[in-house]
Amino acid sequence: MGANLYFVSDGTASAMAEYRYDTEDELQKLIADNPELLLRGSEPDGARLILVAREYEMPVSEDSAVCYYLDHLMVDHAGVPVLVEVKRSTDTRTKREVVAQMIDYASRVSTWDAGELRERFRENNAESDLLDEYDTDEFWEQVATCLKAERCRLVFAADRIPGTLKRMIEFLDRSMNSIEVYGVELRQYKTDNALLLSSSVIGNTLAEQRKAVSAGNRVSRSWTLGECLDSLKKHGLEAVTQAVEDIWNFAANDLVLVCKFRNGKRPSFRGYLGDWALFEVTAWWRKQVYVCTLDLFLPDHVRHLDGTEWDEAKLRALFTDIPGADAARNKGLLWETPKCVYFDLHLMGDSDFSTAFKRMLVKLRDISADALNSQYKQLILPHAPLI
Repeated sequence: MGANLYFVSDGTASAMAEYRYDTEDELQKLIADNPELLLRGSEPDGARLILVAREYEMPVSEDSAVCYYLDHLMVDHAGVPVLVEVKRSTDTRTKREVVAQMIDYASRVSTWDAGELRERFRENNAESDLLDEYDTDEFWEQVATCLKAERCRLVFAADRIPGTLKRMIEFLDRSMNSIEVYGVELRQYKTDNALLLSSSVIGNTLAEQRKAVSAGNRVSRSWTLGECLDSLKKHGLEAVTQAVEDIWNFAANDLVLVCKFRNGKRPSFRGYLGDWALFEVTAWWRKQVYVCTLDLFLPDHVRHLDGTEWDEAKLRALFTDIPGADAARNKGLLWETPKCVYFDLHLMGDSDFSTAFKRMLVKLRDISADALNSQYKQLILPHAPLI
């Protein structure tokens, strides 16, 4: 037996009736303005969907003037492209034709340019706080990685999804390893004074079970320092293995930090002062080139140093105003984003730069320890000798 919905205002209950969308454009605009309507209950905390473009244009072929138009192109918080097709239940194409259309779109994903998607994202979010968080090189490099790997989500959105389409969604989702497929029913209920939306996920159950079973083998693993060095050698980064080992030993012995590897498919470790990660050394793909970098994440430092003289501008200067920094920038071995400063560890092959870099880390450790001592009155660390 179905449930009846009521809207209560000033103690009076008014029955809410379901209304169909007058036009497909109405449903499309609702989704474009509220991408979170397409999130699933199994999403991790902090999950987001971000609109890149509505009516995203795709040529049928390079030599054709005919184009297809994807209703919505989005990306999720991890940089995975999300292709959304929107249809009302009254549209007779909500079955085989729409499924074929989406598969055609997905087959083109690897040819898309992440730089072009980033420009469309900027155009459609010019006045949004999303730019501060997601208009970064590292995020769009992750998008590029997903595009190249043909990793994406296909989402069918409608007011009602018929059983035949549901079966096709479930079949596609359990049959494809790098592509998630699911449907979302968005029903609207109205009174004279209120609108209620109901979002229900169709399909995806079998895929979630399959992914949970295989997640450990496919994505996450633990690392040791030796395994990290071996992995770097296999990826052609033997030249930086000595630098990685030196930083690990310098952090543990001289800076008196606790170094811990993170679980993941690529090696990554952090140097901790208490629960505060002062830096991270990680291997990752940057513009289709495998690199190993030491990363300094500014928001964490600003938050921990709140109340001291060390604001973001002074911290950025500390990290980057070191001898040899300009030459490193010119070589593309040092770069900055609004939230992070990256040092390619090939820089550590220069002994003068390495010495100056370690002095900077000593300074960072000292001001961090002072801040913790001030806050907790109990942390006592020996000072590392200046090099």
